[in-house]
Amino acid sequence: MAQLRSSLSAETETLSNVLSLVEAFRAFDADNDGAINAAELGEIMGSLGYNASEQDVRAMMQQGDTNKYELLSIEESWT
Repeated sequence: MAQLRSSLSAETETLSNVLSLVEAFRAFDADNDGAINAAELGEIMGSLGYNASEQDVRAMMQQGDTNKYELLSIEESWT
């Protein structure tokens, strides 16, 4: 029974983390299209107190944009 409780606790924690990631993603997806573009990423960085240059934002987009659609999707956040 203790092992089952431990397993359920771990699964609950994982689900909670996934839901937190989805909520954070949606908060920054300004136009609610399911993706974050370079302009939205720049706004995110600014809201967090970072003055990211256009070049910085492009570099972050390239790093996170695994499918090369020039957008960051929630699916790309899992990796």
